[in-house]
Amino acid sequence: MELLQVWESLYRVISSVAEEPEPGTCWGAVLIDFDLASRIEGTSSGSPDKTGTPTFMPVGILTSSRPVRHQELYEDEAAFWIGFLAIISRVESGRRCMKELQDPALSMSQVGIFKRGMLHQPSTEWNDWFGEMGEKEGSVLRRLCEKLATILFFQQVFPGSEEVGRDGKRLHLSLHLSVVDEILRDLGVAVRELAGQ
Repeated sequence: MELLQVWESLYRVISSVAEEPEPGTCWGAVLIDFDLASRIEGTSSGSPDKTGTPTFMPVGILTSSRPVRHQELYEDEAAFWIGFLAIISRVESGRRCMKELQDPALSMSQVGIFKRGMLHQPSTEWNDWFGEMGEKEGSVLRRLCEKLATILFFQQVFPGSEEVGRDGKRLHLSLHLSVVDEILRDLGVAVRELAGQ
């Protein structure tokens, strides 16, 4: 349960920075992944190198062959990977998966493909990861992770970096605010379920 509260806090920090950024704030200052690549409102850094920890980096960044502009939705995905991988690494089958994912022989693109596969094959691996946990805890955490993965990966299409909605806000920011609200709600439900409320 403590892990879920930390995960929830991470999303709250990301959300508060997106809603009220300090002048000159760079998203790289929030998380260390995809750090210093470019500012949200700026152009792509043009750097051929991607910086950060591939294990936690968004799949789209890992698999892109072009420079990518840093967006709020990428931070939401990085936070997902931090929490999701922390949860599954608590059991033996999850630790084996993490070891494969962190293989230094994998290219960034291969890490992205591996992570995408983790989400598209939930029946077998997910049964192992969450089945090794206690029945109630495994059930609650699996349901939570499935919901968050659906919100982040299967429920929406990433807009172009400059697309603007009817409200005049960049679509990445608008979607981020909506996504984080859903994620925080689902995290809160899971925390209460595990606490027995």
